[in-house]
Amino acid sequence: MGDSRDNLAWSAIQICRLATSFSYEVCKGLVNINIDTILFVIETRPKITQRSICALFLQQECGELDESLNFHINISPLTSRSTKPKSIKRSTSQTIKIIQFTDLHFDPEYVVGGNANCNDPLCCRKESVSNDSVKAGYWGDYRKCDMPWHLVEHAIKHMAEQHPDADFIYYTGDFVAHNVWDTTIDNNIALMDQLYQLMMEAFGSKAIYPILGNHEAHPVNVFAPSSINQKEFSSQWLYNYAASIWSKWLPASTQQTIQKGGYYTLLIKPGLRLIALNNNDCYIFNWWVLYSIEDIQEQLQWLHDTLLNAEKNNERVHILAHIPSGDGSCFKYWSREYRRVIERFYRIISAQFNGHSHYNEFNVFYETNNINNPISVAWNGGSITTYYDVNPNYNIYYVDAENFHVNDYESWIFNLTEANQDSIKSPQWHRQYSFKDNFKIPDLMPSSLDNLLLSMTTDRSMARQYFRYKIKDGDPFLKSDCQDDCLRDHVCEISINEIGDDRKCKELLKNSFSSD
Repeated sequence: MGDSRDNLAWSAIQICRLATSFSYEVCKGLVNINIDTILFVIETRPKITQRSICALFLQQECGELDESLNFHINISPLTSRSTKPKSIKRSTSQTIKIIQFTDLHFDPEYVVGGNANCNDPLCCRKESVSNDSVKAGYWGDYRKCDMPWHLVEHAIKHMAEQHPDADFIYYTGDFVAHNVWDTTIDNNIALMDQLYQLMMEAFGSKAIYPILGNHEAHPVNVFAPSSINQKEFSSQWLYNYAASIWSKWLPASTQQTIQKGGYYTLLIKPGLRLIALNNNDCYIFNWWVLYSIEDIQEQLQWLHDTLLNAEKNNERVHILAHIPSGDGSCFKYWSREYRRVIERFYRIISAQFNGHSHYNEFNVFYETNNINNPISVAWNGGSITTYYDVNPNYNIYYVDAENFHVNDYESWIFNLTEANQDSIKSPQWHRQYSFKDNFKIPDLMPSSLDNLLLSMTTDRSMARQYFRYKIKDGDPFLKSDCQDDCLRDHVCEISINEIGDDRKCKELLKNSFSSD
């Protein structure tokens, strides 16, 4: 209608105040950080409609996605060699030990004793309050609060000291806190510098393989395509930064793709290739998805081509990606194409590792045309942050040194309530469980996890056990309990890896305890 930028911003701030409980400062910050990008995208893509925007952000609940967002990866045909990769024989030890930690969300403005019960997206940042019930704890808080420096420092040093025999570390993204209304490029870089320096000091010469989380960008979630070179919109600062800081652990051969889009590949063991994606470009709150899918398609095609070369070279592969493909955060066409790639190369993909959700969960991939055939598994590392209602955790994976599948994994946590009762004493980390031992399964192959999933649908106690592990025994979650419908949802989510395809979920729940 030809309204001005300032009038549109003012209107958006008022809508934010009406639709949320956020303060004026938060609404103003959110709008001012994002509005110029949104207006640029809309003005340069005049065919975008309100309905197509809504369909992206609400995953088609208000209409179909715009066909301009649709794309297809060129998938190479299967060959006899593809279906029967050669076995790998190694002279190394039988097990490789990997630490995965994720979603640190360090908040430099965390205030011990600050207000933990605010109405904004992030609390525990204001001056101390007198009401004990809303005071932020010393080691963190279950409410909408991220982590103080002393907790982050303690957690990383604990991992290094507790597991000096780890072969290497996977870090699956999100250093920056949830102060989504007042981030800046300079502050994000300073925060990442501080954390990477800590990791270098704690782990020494041990290799760390990091990826970007959606919070590393400024504005949060917003990853511009490479064709955008205007300084006020470009994401090049982040990719240049990552290429520079990651060179501590990564070879020069990774620089080109990191600088292009924040992703890379390298051989980390003889026969084991790591593929580290930046799949934040698929995020439904990344405004640039509406502008162009060229870079999105290009990275997924690169993933396919890299896997094809790995197949030819008889390599097994681990994939790191911040956002799980089926949790509703990546738009439909991306999750469909990613699934097609996994389905084509699952014979050489030994494991996938995700972050983002803050839950200690896993996801089983099934063949599109045969939902009774499990083909791959993605493991989620949970989070160091307690945001929200969960305890901090990290995972230890024991990986077969021949086929590089996960033989077992442990989750290490501490209870935040107990830790905050004595701030002088360090938190008491402990092994919460061994997945293989506690679920009493022979191995962690897709077929065994499929059988476990079937058992969860009929055994309430087993489903509840999984729920406890998923939320890391967070006290607020445990107090609220999780009855049948809740348990059904958590079990169901394990089987969904493509947006809009819940066939396996429906099949699993036909005879579940919920229908007793």
